[in-house]
Amino acid sequence: AESDYYVDLVKYFFQSNNRLPDDLIDNTALTTAAKFADTNGFLFNGELKTSQNLLDWLQVTSVNFLLRVSNTGGKFGLLPRLPYNTDHTIKTTQITPEFTFTEEHVVGDGFEIAYISLEDREPVCFVVHWRQQPEANFGLVRTVQVRYANEATDGPFVSIDMSGYCTNENHAVKVGAFRLAQRKFITHHLRLTVRERSYNASLVIGDLVRVRLRRETSEGEVEHHDNIYEINRIEQTFSSTIIYDLTHFPIDAQGRSIIARVV
Repeated sequence: AESDYYVDLVKYFFQSNNRLPDDLIDNTALTTAAKFADTNGFLFNGELKTSQNLLDWLQVTSVNFLLRVSNTGGKFGLLPRLPYNTDHTIKTTQITPEFTFTEEHVVGDGFEIAYISLEDREPVCFVVHWRQQPEANFGLVRTVQVRYANEATDGPFVSIDMSGYCTNENHAVKVGAFRLAQRKFITHHLRLTVRERSYNASLVIGDLVRVRLRRETSEGEVEHHDNIYEINRIEQTFSSTIIYDLTHFPIDAQGRSIIARVV
């Protein structure tokens, strides 16, 4: 029947697309995503008039509900992009990684780091478009600007158009804050090649892991690469190794998600 839940719409598309049987729909993940979106007031109030690729549409729209497309055990669903509490509110307290990788797990030359360019991290102002929708009347497109204090006061301006389905200013502000914090605080990506162990069966895309590797400087001093990461991709090779594509997950001195606290 009628629903303003984004996740209900996604499941409807999964089923009506006739390319994804019911046993490949991850209802557990979808339920978690629906409760997260509902608790945080992220609703879908819009109309779709033109045909488009479903996966492309999901990749574009899901981030504006702070969700990601998930694929666990061959089942497709959605999961929150931020840590969350048992009541599905955004978790702003200390996070606990699912696993810690050390030198014991990483194969030789299995550590590849790619830093995000300063150009892609420069201060910007996000201009988020949403729709003020009076009952029984035409909607009015509004904008809200999201920037850090004393940064990007004269631009550059980056537009996020959610006016096709977002009718709540708070929703628009949180999405802008999320994108702004990602840009400011995420500094690098990591590709980690590790030996096949028990974590192969337990870690899934979206999990948080810690990578703590010992390294010696040219002066002989011992330091550690020690960061929290989010798993974006898992690749199993034919040589009994696993490749994890990871994105830096910034935390503060108390182990709390910086981005979650900004949002």
